[in-house]
Amino acid sequence: MNLGPKEVRHVAKLSAIEVSDAEVEKYMSDLNSILEYIDRLSEIPTRGVVPTFHVHGVVNAFRDDII
Repeated sequence: MNLGPKEVRHVAKLSAIEVSDAEVEKYMSDLNSILEYIDRLSEIPTRGVVPTFHVHGVVNAFRDDII
């Protein structure tokens, strides 16, 4: 998926950001690079990998509520 100037301007409008023509070209390149990277990440085989909230084993690490 490649974003064009129209999509970049739409995202800028939704974000309430004014962008110049030069910025549209830069952001278009940056956003397309990000989308390409996400496509590459989706190729990683994750079948059978258990979802985790965090990678360390700490569970409910609370302290006593002392006034």
